[in-house]
Amino acid sequence: MNWQARADRKYQRIKQFYLSRGRTEEQWQAIAANPQKFNRVWRAMLHLPADDKPPPKECR
Repeated sequence: MNWQARADRKYQRIKQFYLSRGRTEEQWQAIAANPQKFNRVWRAMLHLPADDKPPPKECR
């Protein structure tokens, strides 16, 4: 699997995590457009401390 396919799968998993929390597609669009907010959701999905930075590579 190439890097683009892996990135898309990861993006879809993060999106589904967010939407499974009762959020709307419209709310997701705002999250996806803001890298800091996206990273917060990603870190929450991985049960990491809140931060605006991407998760450490070993947790991805």
